[in-house]
Amino acid sequence: DEWITEGVVVDQSSIQSVSAELCSVKVQLPHFSKFAIGGVKALALGGAISLFGNGGSGGDRFAPNIGETQLLVINKDSTGLGEIISEQIVDSNTMTQNVNVGQVFSFRININENQGINDFNHIVLYTNIRGEGSTYKDSDTFITYDKGKPIKVTDPNGFFDEVKFDLKQIDAVNFILQYDISFKKAMGSSDIIIQAWDLNRNQRIVTYPDVISVGTSHTNNNPEEFIIPDWVKTNAQWWAEKQITDEDFAVGIEFLINQKVIQIPVTKKASLVSEDIPSWIRNNAQWWANDLITQDDFITGIQWMIANGIIKI
Repeated sequence: DEWITEGVVVDQSSIQSVSAELCSVKVQLPHFSKFAIGGVKALALGGAISLFGNGGSGGDRFAPNIGETQLLVINKDSTGLGEIISEQIVDSNTMTQNVNVGQVFSFRININENQGINDFNHIVLYTNIRGEGSTYKDSDTFITYDKGKPIKVTDPNGFFDEVKFDLKQIDAVNFILQYDISFKKAMGSSDIIIQAWDLNRNQRIVTYPDVISVGTSHTNNNPEEFIIPDWVKTNAQWWAEKQITDEDFAVGIEFLINQKVIQIPVTKKASLVSEDIPSWIRNNAQWWANDLITQDDFITGIQWMIANGIIKI
């Protein structure tokens, strides 16, 4: 009734499909949370969802193995150096990492290849992916390493300003994949997917759900220039439909206050007085979620709630 694979116990009832062609197993992992800003961001192997397969006609039968993954946000200065302003290890508590245009997003992945560095044949980082059930095939923005070839960047939307890739060797079989990416335009909350295979096409695919959101740095004068992350809009719709609590929705408001999109004298924790919320506020939230009113209209409604004591700061 149970299979054990790479230290993870898999109930056979959860297996969606088994491919004989690639000897791969696809597992449906349980859904832990609907609330977008918190909830589970990464699950299972190495702090992420992993679909793995060992292929090839002979020789090495083991796919590259991905371990601990680190996220950093770095402020660049005029010398080209920078200051780390955020650092976290990807695990089940990982929050969406907010990055501003002009900052560097550094994605560092520990990877093991039992045949050594020369066995890495194909590695791709995919992004601009969102939505439950999405795969790397839904991405139009990716960075490709193929052995013996220059790094190829596919970026039809013009998100990237600069991309650096490095494969650093720790010892004979352990390495670090390092991506340093700076952005020149906003990108909504996105998964990152890593695909790696060796010379025998033993493949590893690892998904880091909802792990990055890129906004524009802005002054206090024009909050419309700031692109509100998708999770705030999703929460607004769920709140309008009464699928999440006022407290959950207030977390999104607190984020907008801390980002100075909503201007108030202080930036403390936000809370809602639910019995006093007019129906038009929920309507505004739903209309904004469905792009029927502008971001600025939605922000104006939130500021009205603060001014009238419906949101307590």
